[in-house]
Amino acid sequence: MKKLLIVFCMILIGALVLSTWIFIRQSEKVYDEDTTLPFEDIEKDAWYYDYLTEAYDRGWIKGLSVTCFDPDASIQRGDFAVMLYRYLGEPDVAGLPNPFKDLEGQSCKNAVIYLRKLEILDGKTTTIFAPEEEITREQLVVMLYRMGGYSVHSELSPSGKFT
Repeated sequence: MKKLLIVFCMILIGALVLSTWIFIRQSEKVYDEDTTLPFEDIEKDAWYYDYLTEAYDRGWIKGLSVTCFDPDASIQRGDFAVMLYRYLGEPDVAGLPNPFKDLEGQSCKNAVIYLRKLEILDGKTTTIFAPEEEITREQLVVMLYRMGGYSVHSELSPSGKFT
């Protein structure tokens, strides 16, 4: 039951982040509202459908497969790093050091290296990142807080919109 609650909270936090970005630019729809997601497990009337659609259209998120998103699944540390890295435009990491010995062969390697350089994320130790471990709510919140100064999508930035 506790694990289910944690998974639910993780999904809720992720949805909250996406909904905040969408709310800020609510009147400036960038994505095609007629887009149909390819995921068979996402209902069009789901409360998060529009947020998920925009994140998918922008390339920030992908499904577990071409037709499966699994909105109830937990998020791994490496997968969340990849989402943040995509949001930042997947900058080049050439020449940046890799302090984590458990990233070799991992699809999140560039994301972790770049986000570590920006001091957005930390490893479990100085040499272990643990990319396949489930991300905790506190880890997710810390990373989002640290991401606060890195807006690359001006339409999602509140600067100039509020006094």
